[in-house]
Amino acid sequence: MWYSSKSNIQISKSFKTASSSIYQLIKDNWFREGDKLINNHWTHNKIEDEWGVKGNRITLIRNPWDYVVSAYHWALRNGEAPKEYSFEDFLYKPSQFNWKKQLEYWDCESDDVIQFETIDADIERIRTKYNLAKITIPLTHQKKTLHRGNYQAYYNKESRDYIRLVFGGQLY
Repeated sequence: MWYSSKSNIQISKSFKTASSSIYQLIKDNWFREGDKLINNHWTHNKIEDEWGVKGNRITLIRNPWDYVVSAYHWALRNGEAPKEYSFEDFLYKPSQFNWKKQLEYWDCESDDVIQFETIDADIERIRTKYNLAKITIPLTHQKKTLHRGNYQAYYNKESRDYIRLVFGGQLY
């Protein structure tokens, strides 16, 4: 997604983690000549393979329970899950949106993370740690699903345990 040879960092943007907002932030504030930037969901391995680079790995992640609810609404809105699918259907039945692909980002070896839930503080920490330019345009995240409600309301004990099982010991 982004590699900076000057700062020797790469940021991998995973699905449903305000990654479009992060892309815009990088483009508007941190992108410099010689950097590589693409508005796509690439793992660190893909960045390294495609661009032939390796830097400090920073990964965008999100609370998995919140992520799956967001993915559910995205899939319904974009025709990647049948409109009649309940949240439980989305968890246990196949659809065109494979929400488990998020594990590719959780399973990678990262030097640092930016968490969706603490994105502003994490961006400032990353900016300071890697001596990146002060952000001139505040990070704004546009919620694409309105009236969704709290993600916790979507789960029962079985589905909560299922997400815990899928994501294993990698929950934060």
